[in-house]
Amino acid sequence: MNDLIELLNEKQKQAVLSESQFSLVLAGAGSGKTKTLTTRIIYLIEELYVNPRNILAVTFTNKAANEMKERVCSYSQKDLPLTVKTFHSFGAYILRLEASLAERNQYFQIYDDDDSKKLISEIIKKFDIAKSNLGTIKSWISKYKQCLEDYSKMEYKDQTYLEIYKRYNKALKDANCFDFEDLLLQPVKIFSNYEEVLKKYQRHYQYILIDEYQDTNLSQYQLIKYLVGQNNSLMVVGDEDQSIYRFRGADVSIILNFTEDFFGGEVIKLEENYRSTSNILNLANSVISNNKFRLGKELFTKGLDGDKIILFDCYDEEDEARKIISLILGEHLTYKDTAILYRINNQSRAFESILNKNKIPYTVVGSIAFYEREEIKDAISILKWLVNPQDKIAFERFVNKPVKGIGEKALVHFYEESQNFNNDLFVTMQNIDSVKNLTKKTKDGFIKIYEVFKDKESVIARKTVDELIDYYLDNLGLTEYFKTKDEKENTDKIANIKEFISSIKYKTSGLDTLLLFLEEFSLSASTLKDNGQNTGTVKLMTVHNAKGLEFENIFVSGMESDIFPHRNSIHDEEGLEEERRLFYVAMTRAKRKLFISFCNNRNSFGYMEQKDPSKFLYELKIDYLELKYLSKSAINTLGFKGNKTLSTNFLKKINFQIGDFVRHKDYGTGKIINIKEKNGKNLVTVDFLDYSLMDFVLEFTKLEKLSDR
Repeated sequence: MNDLIELLNEKQKQAVLSESQFSLVLAGAGSGKTKTLTTRIIYLIEELYVNPRNILAVTFTNKAANEMKERVCSYSQKDLPLTVKTFHSFGAYILRLEASLAERNQYFQIYDDDDSKKLISEIIKKFDIAKSNLGTIKSWISKYKQCLEDYSKMEYKDQTYLEIYKRYNKALKDANCFDFEDLLLQPVKIFSNYEEVLKKYQRHYQYILIDEYQDTNLSQYQLIKYLVGQNNSLMVVGDEDQSIYRFRGADVSIILNFTEDFFGGEVIKLEENYRSTSNILNLANSVISNNKFRLGKELFTKGLDGDKIILFDCYDEEDEARKIISLILGEHLTYKDTAILYRINNQSRAFESILNKNKIPYTVVGSIAFYEREEIKDAISILKWLVNPQDKIAFERFVNKPVKGIGEKALVHFYEESQNFNNDLFVTMQNIDSVKNLTKKTKDGFIKIYEVFKDKESVIARKTVDELIDYYLDNLGLTEYFKTKDEKENTDKIANIKEFISSIKYKTSGLDTLLLFLEEFSLSASTLKDNGQNTGTVKLMTVHNAKGLEFENIFVSGMESDIFPHRNSIHDEEGLEEERRLFYVAMTRAKRKLFISFCNNRNSFGYMEQKDPSKFLYELKIDYLELKYLSKSAINTLGFKGNKTLSTNFLKKINFQIGDFVRHKDYGTGKIINIKEKNGKNLVTVDFLDYSLMDFVLEFTKLEKLSDR
């Protein structure tokens, strides 16, 4: 154990050896948080003799959970009964054990995003709502569950949406299914309503560790609050400066309020960075220090200063793409070590076009996941329905492939009759003659399906998961169906199915194995997008997709107002701070070289639109910048004078700094985003919440300074 401890710096040691009941480890980007968290778990087991069964570690990705458990077990050289799960997989684990308390049985299945949308689309047909509103309603339902069904917390309140919500939940219950938000909401409800059940889990998980705490939402937070009783130990690891998932319900105030929620909690700051050069860190620090909602830390490295960060402007997005490619080639940057980051997905088009023209290999990270393909989802739907014959959404994926004459109206009659059989579609097919208004052809179609599944229990008992997929695809006619599609449409559906089958690691048969596989698949498939590990290619990705990754060379593109920060966040203080955190995340992905670019014009819906530089560029400290590629007009716009920043004397003389909050008698409160000298006068640009950007000559304007930045 001492050998591991000696590899840590002083702050990491403090975290690992902490005796506090509650502790928050503020772990900056590249500060070795995974090593610290893993060593803490090993320390609990090896030195404090904590039973591994009594430890719960929660992460945000399956990859992180698997890596953490592998590291701990590797050190101990045995397979420890340690619980390391994502929030959703832990919620699913609780529900599998307590299913009856949530009005389901233990064979429930988990709906993915597509399944939920299909169910909602069926429900809104009964309302006078256009299908174009489907995404909005789905988002509303997700948010409502994330805020624990607290209607007062909903920005948009609509009684029709509430009625849709009730019908949606009833349909989920009838199908013996949960959606993803239920995996958190339902355990919280169980803990709230059944005290003895809660105490059972509190006794079991005496030591709780949470990773990426800055990304927790209200339902995750409430789950933690319930689990942490008077005698439980809690350590959370996170970085408020990397909280970038507000759109998913993450609430940065949860990490900011840790010491209030868990009284007497210790705060340990990991500020030494092992990833980036000093210039990159100093530039990132200069930007993030403008945020008010933070606990405060400053990253540093004992490594080299490194190259200064290259800032350059471009005529438009095509010019930006050309310049970035020229820099990749001119600086001899290795493709596999280089990533181009952007704020929104459609920015990738210009880069893809220029990369193709230059025959440079690239990968768009986060593109359609392998497991989201039609043929894979069809195969999975068969397995889901095998264990849960109440699942209409799974049934509908394969019922008419190939065509069996089972149309939409026939399914309506079929589902109506299924209510007499506890919504069990298999039993309903057994009694197909009792279904009214079906043609002989339609009945024959249902009978064909029933014949394939009539001995499903014995098939499940003797066949492994991969054999089950093969067996049912063949017997339902789907193998031939996909072969025909491949020939007609030049697709690779059969090849994809074969690849999928070969990847399945479960080599035992039986219902328990099938349930385990389906749960693992449902919880991981939604995150299994291309992660950029393809060797030999330049990576293109949004900044959100870059979170958790690192590259030798990073290009942060499109740093323009209305894009980065996004137009939806410009007049929202919390949103603007999240956009600044997003920029901070982008910069701290770089290990050696960092490039930042912006366009003076950008094509928008067929029109060339003049763009202003992002307000975040005004927060960059020139000491860490290389301006040789920056135009003179951009230097003037950003307030840079050649290779010097605004003089300290100038700033002292006017008693204002970029980032100061000020009040104007007519325009109210605003924030200074730029200061420059013009014709011997002092010109400041102020961002007012209600009036956008305004320029003032200080000699002729009275501004009241409200605070230091």
